[in-house]
Amino acid sequence: MKGGANNTIPMLFEVSPHNFMLLDNTGKILQTSKAIEQSLGYKRKSIVGKNFITLIPEKYHKAFIDTLNKRTDSTLMLEVKSHNG
Repeated sequence: MKGGANNTIPMLFEVSPHNFMLLDNTGKILQTSKAIEQSLGYKRKSIVGKNFITLIPEKYHKAFIDTLNKRTDSTLMLEVKSHNG
């Protein structure tokens, strides 16, 4: 495979039809899949660097903060507000 494993993860952010984001341990958005633009209406450059908590309904804030406080690699599936509300 051209490019090897080093290019696999970045390529997934470009070609995957699924919505996903990479966050740091404070909730800051480091990278998003391209699918976010089509399905939620956000331009990636407009949300990278922001805190993920600004994109989720308030009812999920506690679960999100609790997950961050665990400081472990984990997956949390949440509803995200679209760009149009």
